[in-house]
Amino acid sequence: SGERLFKCDVCGKHFATNEYLKCHKRCHMGAKPYKCEVCGKTFGLRASLAQHSNVHAGNTANLEGL
Repeated sequence: SGERLFKCDVCGKHFATNEYLKCHKRCHMGAKPYKCEVCGKTFGLRASLAQHSNVHAGNTANLEGL
């Protein structure tokens, strides 16, 4: 358990699941499939979009680095 069997062929980083590897590969491809419905800004990770959405909700906590 805890093994990381899926390796990125670009940078060599290992992941526990193929899904995590697929998400990671987007950073190398520049793909940003998640779009903010309010301002149109795009993100590579769903979690990044969710965090960004706090800007429009008026909640600026934990937004450092965006």
